[in-house]
Amino acid sequence: MANVKITDLGAYTNPVSTDVLPIVDVGADVTKKVSIADLLENAGSGTAAAPGIAFDGDNTGIYRPGAGQLAISTNGTGRLFIDSSGRLGLGTNSPSTTNGGLDIASGGIGLIIGADGSLSSRTNATNKQAKIGAYHYTNSEEPVGIATVFSTASSNAVYFGGGTASLNAATALEFYTAANTTTTTGTQRMVIDSSGRLGLGTSSPTSSTQIEVVKNSSTAWAANTIDDVYRAYNSNTTTNGASSIIGAYCNYGDGSFGGVRFGAVSSASFSADFVVAPRNVGTFTEALRVTSTGLVGIGTTNPGVNLHVTKTASTSTPSTSALLALENATTANLLDFVGNDGTASAQGLSFSDGTVSRGRIWYTHSEDSLAFSTLSQERARITSDGKLGLGTSSPSAKLHVRAADSDTVATLLRLEQFNAAQTDSARLVITADVANNLVTYDATGFNTGSHVFLTGGLDRARIDSSGRLLVGTSSQSGGSLLQVNDDRIRIASSKTPASASDTGTAGEICWDSSYIYVCTATDTWKRAALSTW
Repeated sequence: MANVKITDLGAYTNPVSTDVLPIVDVGADVTKKVSIADLLENAGSGTAAAPGIAFDGDNTGIYRPGAGQLAISTNGTGRLFIDSSGRLGLGTNSPSTTNGGLDIASGGIGLIIGADGSLSSRTNATNKQAKIGAYHYTNSEEPVGIATVFSTASSNAVYFGGGTASLNAATALEFYTAANTTTTTGTQRMVIDSSGRLGLGTSSPTSSTQIEVVKNSSTAWAANTIDDVYRAYNSNTTTNGASSIIGAYCNYGDGSFGGVRFGAVSSASFSADFVVAPRNVGTFTEALRVTSTGLVGIGTTNPGVNLHVTKTASTSTPSTSALLALENATTANLLDFVGNDGTASAQGLSFSDGTVSRGRIWYTHSEDSLAFSTLSQERARITSDGKLGLGTSSPSAKLHVRAADSDTVATLLRLEQFNAAQTDSARLVITADVANNLVTYDATGFNTGSHVFLTGGLDRARIDSSGRLLVGTSSQSGGSLLQVNDDRIRIASSKTPASASDTGTAGEICWDSSYIYVCTATDTWKRAALSTW
């Protein structure tokens, strides 16, 4: 081969490993040759600080940490490692994955993926997406979706198991936990199956439920074992006589059931009511309901007031203004606690027994009065100034009693006291006789009594059981109907009969300055002259 300058040589663009290159052995001052294969295969192993293949003036390059291993260093530090098993380590020279897996040693954000749509660019203020998948059973199929992320100006959405046409959706999502930090596999705690049913504690939620929670699933049901099964029904399923949107259902394993429900309570119509049922044999029996309007019913499925408590349904209907209603069908009784009657800002209690407000205790704020009613009629009222009216809503005295309007005698007041054996009593009865303009006071009892009038605790006068008027004495003597225990009596005004035949009634007595006159028979008077001494 003729001597030719290296700069004059033609380009060789397709060398093979057996081609040789000239090389100068500086120590021996001779020119030798080396094949391309020898040049590449016999490079030095190097270190992270001095890579075997490095860039000029920099300790960044490729080196071999050990036999069958490859590493890349930057700035003198190993960053990426591939071990003899093909495992890839980022930040670690001892990857612990299997079968060529990736091990990232980072306590911070170890992995970030995503770009503009399906591109590899990352433009600011542009929608981004990232997708993670697993290889499909059928090689030609799209990968199985693990997670998909979409980031837009208004949301950051993370989809698990699918959510994109680029990945096949998962047919089940399963969640496992363990009791300690050294357990492999663990125990399945939750599953979402291909039909969207959620199972907690069960790997096979039943077709009749949307959510099924199984407790103590490793043991068979036993009588009186509480909390064996909880379920939440979907809106199209009827179980134990009731369907619902969602709820918790408890089967005690002995034929009894209980639980709570939210949503529809019949397949015919939707309701947002909340229902509670205690343990009951054979069926889901409702005990409490909160309606979508906030009304609470205990023992009733149709509360009519804020709190409606029913032992068993009665024929009475609560007042629409009541806050609390207590109901008992045994006697058709209903008790309403009314917050406002809608007309006069009144509050009180209403008693019904098939007739609404048959009895009431009512406070009217506009008048500051308290009224009492029976048989749907007001019977008594206490006014704002403390007057008590019985039979009148406008009392004019501290105690104002008005009997029902009538032309017959009516009892206005009865006061009585019995002895301990209830064999004797004393009573005062006041009656009114409108027809004759009479008010009577009757002191009586088992035995005829007496009217006694006291002042300062002293007996001043009395009418005894025989009708005698005793003044100044408590006992009669001589049988007279009028007895005065004093040394004088006084007729304050004088009267002079016109003649001995003047009008008069036997027994009348009168006087003037000259005579004392006594009527001895009808229209017959006699007189006695008065003289001084």
